[in-house]
Amino acid sequence: MLTWDIWKSRCSKVFQNLHLDPQVVALWNFKAIHNMLISPTRNAGSSTPEAPSQGTIWIPPLDPYLKVNVDIKFSSPDERFGAGYICRDTKGMFISAGTCSGSAGSSEQAECAGILSAVQWVGKQGLKCIELETDCRAAVEFLNGNAANISWVSTNLLNEASDSLKNFELSFVKFCNRLGNYAAHTLAQQVNVAYLYPIQYSNVPSLLSAQLNKDTLL
Repeated sequence: MLTWDIWKSRCSKVFQNLHLDPQVVALWNFKAIHNMLISPTRNAGSSTPEAPSQGTIWIPPLDPYLKVNVDIKFSSPDERFGAGYICRDTKGMFISAGTCSGSAGSSEQAECAGILSAVQWVGKQGLKCIELETDCRAAVEFLNGNAANISWVSTNLLNEASDSLKNFELSFVKFCNRLGNYAAHTLAQQVNVAYLYPIQYSNVPSLLSAQLNKDTLL
């Protein structure tokens, strides 16, 4: 796995002409080792650890990208959902964050609406290169051009998000585990869904301070 990360960084340089900071690649490997060491065993009588979940720890983006994480809070179709999104740089430093609320018929639709809101929000920041990360696997598969079993409403939302992503110089979408997405999750859980207007944070909200510190520990 470690040699695979190094190989991927080499390919990014050769085929995409992206300069990859060796310190970031080393950080990826260090976090992968950490995940393997803390991964639980399959059962009490087995010494074989389970494979670590993908993205169990937040991993910073490679230069020149900024990473945007997005998550939602959904209770029922009868209640508004909340979405939270946060942008960080290659060192894990806070750039900005935002929240919004809306209506959706299912958690899937809320996830897709949250992704669309995050992409539109980032576009208004004037950013050029973004890595969008979400724990909604079906949405990631769809946005990457793969087959995904989602509703027509979700399809329309993601098609709009895909069109908006084309406005960036560089962009790609990745799936991450909930633990790797916990800053956005924390933000989404605190959204006042009765408030109808988007909120923008140019400074770190106090409710995110502890999680951002955890994300930069390793």
